[in-house]
Amino acid sequence: SMSTEMGRAQQALDGLREVTAELADEGPSAAEMERAMATAVGTLDMARQRSSARAMELAYSDRYGRSATDCRQRTVQCLQRVTARQVRDALRRRLKHAVGVLAVNE
Repeated sequence: SMSTEMGRAQQALDGLREVTAELADEGPSAAEMERAMATAVGTLDMARQRSSARAMELAYSDRYGRSATDCRQRTVQCLQRVTARQVRDALRRRLKHAVGVLAVNE
């Protein structure tokens, strides 16, 4: 695997740069947006399995008067409003000011 072989770090970095440049040029496809949404929602739900996350939701609910369910629903609604164009434009802005750093642990 590239992530575990020291000699392939440059190859992995080049591949990452290629994919990133393509996304900045074309933006993500509808299928990529769908997968990203499913991943984001799944990650959100998995995080809620931790007691610390549930405690944070209870504190948020108590402080702001919103239920944890409402907080999750609002987060999902915000995610659903993100467009491929917004992703592309945000990536372009990020790349414009990006500084590359490669850390290799031998």
